Amino acid sequence: MKRKRIFAIIMFILILNLFLIIGSTAEDKKNDPNKTFEEKKQQLNNMGFDVGKGGVNPDNFQLSPDKKSVTILKNGASELIDVAKIKDKLIIKIPDGAILKDATGNEYHLPKDNKELTVLNGKIISDKDITLGSESKINNVKINTKNDETVSMNQDGVINTKGKEAVLTGSDGKIIGKINGRAQIQDPGSILLKSDETGTSKFTNYKGSIFEVSSNTMIYTKESSKINSAKDFIKYNGDLLVSVTNHENQIKISANDKDYGNIVVRELPSSASVSLDLKREVNGKSFDVLFQFSEKPPIVKGNIEGLGTNIATLTRETSPNVSPFMIYNGKEISEKVGVIGNMNDFGGLSKFDNPELKKLFVESMSTKFFSSDIEGLTKVLGKNSELEGLIVDRALRTNEVNSKFENFNSLMVMARNNPEEQLKLVKAYEGVVDYNQINIIMGNVRSISNVGGYSNLDISEIAKNPGKYSQIDKELDKQIDEMKSLILDNVKIDGVPDNFNRMSDEERKQALENSKFYSAKSLKTVLDYLQGNSELQDLVAKNTKLSENNLALDEGGFRQLISLSQNPDLTKQLLSLATYKDPSSGFDTKKMSDIYSSQSFVDLTKSMDSIDRWSTAQSIYRNLDINGMGYTDSNINQVGKEIISINEDYSNRLVADSKSKVIIATNPEFSDQTKDLTQGIIKAGVKQENLVSFEGGGDSIKKILDNIENTNDGLIYFNNHGNGGYQVLGKPNPDGTISPDQEISYKQLGDSLIKSAEKNNGDLSKVTVLLDSCYSYDFAKNLYNYISENGKVEQMPVVVTSTNRGQVGFSGLAKSIGEEVESGKGITLGNINSAGKKVFSSEDMSIFVPTKKGVTAIGSSNDQDKTIKSKPSSSSTPSYIQVSQLDSSIQQELSYS
Repeated sequence: MKRKRIFAIIMFILILNLFLIIGSTAEDKKNDPNKTFEEKKQQLNNMGFDVGKGGVNPDNFQLSPDKKSVTILKNGASELIDVAKIKDKLIIKIPDGAILKDATGNEYHLPKDNKELTVLNGKIISDKDITLGSESKINNVKINTKNDETVSMNQDGVINTKGKEAVLTGSDGKIIGKINGRAQIQDPGSILLKSDETGTSKFTNYKGSIFEVSSNTMIYTKESSKINSAKDFIKYNGDLLVSVTNHENQIKISANDKDYGNIVVRELPSSASVSLDLKREVNGKSFDVLFQFSEKPPIVKGNIEGLGTNIATLTRETSPNVSPFMIYNGKEISEKVGVIGNMNDFGGLSKFDNPELKKLFVESMSTKFFSSDIEGLTKVLGKNSELEGLIVDRALRTNEVNSKFENFNSLMVMARNNPEEQLKLVKAYEGVVDYNQINIIMGNVRSISNVGGYSNLDISEIAKNPGKYSQIDKELDKQIDEMKSLILDNVKIDGVPDNFNRMSDEERKQALENSKFYSAKSLKTVLDYLQGNSELQDLVAKNTKLSENNLALDEGGFRQLISLSQNPDLTKQLLSLATYKDPSSGFDTKKMSDIYSSQSFVDLTKSMDSIDRWSTAQSIYRNLDINGMGYTDSNINQVGKEIISINEDYSNRLVADSKSKVIIATNPEFSDQTKDLTQGIIKAGVKQENLVSFEGGGDSIKKILDNIENTNDGLIYFNNHGNGGYQVLGKPNPDGTISPDQEISYKQLGDSLIKSAEKNNGDLSKVTVLLDSCYSYDFAKNLYNYISENGKVEQMPVVVTSTNRGQVGFSGLAKSIGEEVESGKGITLGNINSAGKKVFSSEDMSIFVPTKKGVTAIGSSNDQDKTIKSKPSSSSTPSYIQVSQLDSSIQQELSYS
């Protein structure tokens, strides 16, 4: 009986296991009926999942038929799933509680609200906020929350605690601090508090200090090793340092007395403030000392006597005088120091006889250093290596070394007593310097021989122990060699040696073979030296590294570089370097190369400076295209001579004098420029009663047009915003549109000019229209076309535009014109041309002049809407030619003839 019962139990167990196996297989088939366990595992591993490791198995996943998504099943929610090796793009659908780790090392604990995430090349991305639970790890910092609370993280990595606290823990398990609000965790040492109009954010550090900010502020924790380029920051360890550059930032700090040896608030900009609540305990009683820091002297409430934390800040009520505020050992010592005087002098630092006070003062200085500052500090500090190290460290932390050679050089001089700090500077510096600068640096390197070397030993000591002197000298030589090597490794030497212009051609060739050109300045200098020497110019072209160094030279910069050399091959190479190849630049690099390659062009322009040469080339280029002429040497010669002849005819053309009327129309934004122009016009001899000026739109529009209608001799000047269709004199509407009563169209201006011509037998030859606005070339083209099609104007006006085709304006031509005129001699096109040269690097001025020599249209090869039609030339039909700039050399020749 017993045996039958045992047998029955065994059979029951076997049957039950069989059902379990069948059920499991069925579930597997249900998940993916076409895949066996091993096939599915292989496919998942091929996709980048580490299946089979850490408890992760194929049954945790369900694959979509199109293989574009994977669903993590509930039985996989408790496993850490690594997606770092997933290739390309994959959508992962997730259950509540899933845990993912991506290629950044971040771990995402996803308790709820996350339906799916996208993995792209091993990294988790999302266009929606990701909900994170406790134990999530971002950039090696673990985020812990209480009571199953969650935080969110947006696509920029900004954590939002939604009004609750989240605890941040380092990889060592120690608490870094707590955040409440929005923050971007960059690493355990750098927490960027993000705050805006939506509210402030708080950070509480391991000491219990609370930092609340109203604008983005970096918190550098005790784990931080350096300070990067953050504008506003708070750094703490043994000391607490606050630095603010944002005028809108309002920082509140709560801390315990003696938690920090020193609290330093650097000089604050206007409107910024730092409130400090320092909590004290005396004889068992707790009370607060309150500090309010701003650009004005601090306000202090509470008893500071016996305060265990030193306080320091600088205020600058009357620039450049600076007033230090310091509390040291529980006593305010500000009055003992008084006003320091000019910040560049730093003489007041000598008033501190306590090294700790000097250190406190140096740390409270603003973050920027200039050459004179460093020299002043050097005199005050003497051979205080500790303070030198502090200042060098300050410069390294604020990236002053990488941004400005002058500061690097000055810091090297200051640190002459501290070779270790010099080495730090050299290792940090990565820049481009010219030969003169590298010689200065090497001179500073040699100056470290004064540190601990024979120059600091008495002659008697050297005589007593020559071996010691010899050993010191060898060590110094080794130190200098090491530093030189570091400098040459880190610094890119730009250009040629200073004595290059005194070298023979053979010496120059050898120097050029070993030179590199990283800047426009060095390139321009050497090409000026090599005018006419095509062999050496070729060497320069081969060693030009402008594009490699990512120098963002605009069109103006390239115009100057291109026009420096008459060597066609070099010009072509320079053109090929152009980063400004947008069609709106108004020139085609190949066609301009063809012009510069023409011997006729070289001969015609050999007496011109670089700007005139480029402008002549542009005028030839435009007019060849307008007339459908090929880029042959013969055609370039023909059109080039015509351009130069027209320049000659118009160089001394009078724009305005004592008999002329001047009309100025200005957008209020440019009123200061107009004042400069007005002063220049009066200086030139224009009578005050003949000068009318209008500012803004509205009622001024009709008055401007009425005045133009009644002007047949003088200057019409527009100084405003603009585009191809309008001169914008007023302010835009809130939605960005411009109302008709705030602008003048080319048709309105054309109608007024036509009415003026009708009153003067069709003659506008004594009228000059100067358009100082963006896209003024395009506006002038439309204006000329409109007037020409009307047919009532027999002699056209001259139109000057501050910008060439498709260009925006940056320069402020008005002020330059005012500077160029001579007293009582009127304004000429030559004056305007000279003013245009001053702003040439920002914009390329153009001049449209009437002519009867057969060129009858205006435009450029890149125009998509050429509206001006070419007409046969005749004595009764006005024709026009556009010249980019007037040739000043022609003007000089005329003045001496």
